[in-house]
Amino acid sequence: MSQTPITELKFPIALLRGSLRDINSCLDDIIFYNVYLLARPRQGQATDAQNFTEAARLLGISSNDPQAAYLKAQDMFVQYRTSPFAGISMELLKKYYNKPVAEFDVACLLGYIALRSILLDRPWHKTTKAEIYARMTGRTSLPSKERSGERYLKRYHMDRLLRALEAGWGLHTFSHQTMGLYFGFEQTSLQELALINEAHKHRPKDHTRRDANAAALTSANAALGRSTTAKPQQQHNDSTTTPQQQHNGSAAAAPQQHNDSFTAPSQHREPIPCLPCTTTKHILHAENPPNAIANIRPCPI
Repeated sequence: MSQTPITELKFPIALLRGSLRDINSCLDDIIFYNVYLLARPRQGQATDAQNFTEAARLLGISSNDPQAAYLKAQDMFVQYRTSPFAGISMELLKKYYNKPVAEFDVACLLGYIALRSILLDRPWHKTTKAEIYARMTGRTSLPSKERSGERYLKRYHMDRLLRALEAGWGLHTFSHQTMGLYFGFEQTSLQELALINEAHKHRPKDHTRRDANAAALTSANAALGRSTTAKPQQQHNDSTTTPQQQHNGSAAAAPQQHNDSFTAPSQHREPIPCLPCTTTKHILHAENPPNAIANIRPCPI
């Protein structure tokens, strides 16, 4: 059995279930789980209540019934073998263990443990408030049906919790126009989180599928003997029939007869405004400039 001083206790996140109601029972389970880790069989050595008592002494605790505590810890070890792990320092544990603690302070402790279990050894990570609350209550995810009615799932209470962790626990969070939030502790500053947020928000899209579709279309057109060159955009032609010409029917479509005594009007004629409106929206073109005045009509709007 190692005699090295223990500074941190590791435990399955599932041991946090019910911790908001009874933090001391939760901390008891964490302690005895670690006692079992110290006392469990290694290389064929037997594990009994005596070894369990010696391991408990290393953590500065004692049990009235070492055999029962040992069996309970053994059951937890088997049951939560696949659960994600979290950790708590001995200093922090002693601050909360068997002490009168306000409910909000307990929530801060659980929020800190939850965020640390999500972050692991990374300098920063992205998470959601639902995931934080799930870890606070000993779960890895939160079913949709349970996402209402829980106190710390409400925006006001969760935001208050995060602000408290930022003020006194070394947490940094940042979120701007993105789902979830980026967070870190002493290894990542708020400015770095803001940079990470913006870099991921404006990350270039993957155009691989679009390019593959374009290549396939080009190949198909080549096989069919079609040209893949884009058609030039049709330019506006002043000779295009105008709405006024369409209104005049066949007279507008007929070629204009030129008289030697009459000079043909310029191809680019000035628009004649309708009365009483003179806005560009309501400008009409005269068919015959010499009779332009006769073509002025009241504004239909």
